Amino acid sequence: MNYKRLIIILIIHFLLNICLLANGGAVDVSNFRKTGNIRIMHKADFSLLNEVLNIKIEGDYTYVEVNYRLRNNGKKDKIVYGFPVDAFECDWYFGDSEGPNPFSWQNSEIVSSFEAYEDTFRLKTTSWVRDSLYQVQSYNLNENYSLNDKYYVTRKWFILKLDFDSLEEKNIRIKYKVENTKRDKLPGFSYIHRYTDRHFSYHLFPSSKWGDGIVKNMQINIDLLDLKNGNCPYSIEGIENLIETENGFKLSMNDYDLNNSDRINIRYNNSHFKRAEFIEKNKLTKSIIGKVKVSTDKENINNLFDNNPKTFWTGKVGDWIEIEINQIPAKNKYYKSKYLLIGGILILNGNYSSSKDFDNYGHIMYCEIIINDTIKYNTEPWEGKQGKKIIKLKRGEYRDMDNLAGNAIILADNNFLRGRFSLRSKQSNSNTNKIKLKIINVYPSDSGNETFSISELYFVGQ
Repeated sequence: MNYKRLIIILIIHFLLNICLLANGGAVDVSNFRKTGNIRIMHKADFSLLNEVLNIKIEGDYTYVEVNYRLRNNGKKDKIVYGFPVDAFECDWYFGDSEGPNPFSWQNSEIVSSFEAYEDTFRLKTTSWVRDSLYQVQSYNLNENYSLNDKYYVTRKWFILKLDFDSLEEKNIRIKYKVENTKRDKLPGFSYIHRYTDRHFSYHLFPSSKWGDGIVKNMQINIDLLDLKNGNCPYSIEGIENLIETENGFKLSMNDYDLNNSDRINIRYNNSHFKRAEFIEKNKLTKSIIGKVKVSTDKENINNLFDNNPKTFWTGKVGDWIEIEINQIPAKNKYYKSKYLLIGGILILNGNYSSSKDFDNYGHIMYCEIIINDTIKYNTEPWEGKQGKKIIKLKRGEYRDMDNLAGNAIILADNNFLRGRFSLRSKQSNSNTNKIKLKIINVYPSDSGNETFSISELYFVGQ
């Protein structure tokens, strides 16, 4: 066979597997870097008298509404007002890059809407894009370190024109929605998605043409109720004197000096919500579970698969669970296998019947995954390592949420390209696939209890 043809076939095979195993290919990616930093696009004598900035974060998005009171200090003039939104030109700026990938605003959903009003009257806006405007240092948000690579930033300007009489004042309102910065792990090398922190950045520093840069009255309202209700960890940096409220934070100050301001940085993690959505969409039915054997607590076996996180199974170091997997015909006729395949297993590591019981029981620390009597190597596929036979799990974390599946921890993931985790039997005539989980060590409870609990096992795949 021609080598070029072979390479093309392998590439097509690789891409096809990604699409099939990942339910559509790449996980969401956002190139958003920052917004704010309003500009008057030409020389003019204008002052920004009052500003009310409202920021509301929901899910992966931020809703911004900013109200300005502007005054023309000079003669009758036409102001050309510009509002910038910056994005990285490279999809892989979180440290995974092997070279720049050009970013296009044409198909981007970073800014899904932009509206401008004079009082209640909707204003016409235009836009243009400046590519490769400046370079910035690459920074890995999750690992908290800077990288050597520098990437270009492209800017989309939203423009409106306003006619002002001499000494006239006007109220201008801007509304828009942006998709916050995130760089989730691509499926293909694994089945279960990995989710990074989300990041929103708003620049307060003004254009040099905004008078003296002093705002007579400045108000900032940051609504984080969605994050608080979801027990999402978050941080706010770059602005002082914020007062905490029931919904988030606020600032109200007279004679606010924009010249001394930098930016508002909001960083948060909603991985547990994203993981709950993923499990709900991809979990396999209970019918794949055949015979189940356990070394102890046999009367509570079904609690592992009843889709009820409030029930649980308990054990101690050395205990094990062995599950036979039924072969269920696949409904997807385009899938390469005739049977449903397990793409990964997630575990609710702990007793999730209540926060008190969660603290009173131990949690699995080290375990082995044994497939058809063979201990499997397991590691994150992008780490480039040979893997380990004994897996270390994170200690479970209790969050009181509607879908507790979001607290699940990855137990095993099907790295189908490298064959480290496969549920296909090596014996072609065998219809039996067995998965065995053996507990090697535990995190004891605060009181020293080494009895651990598992509230649920989730099997996801095609």
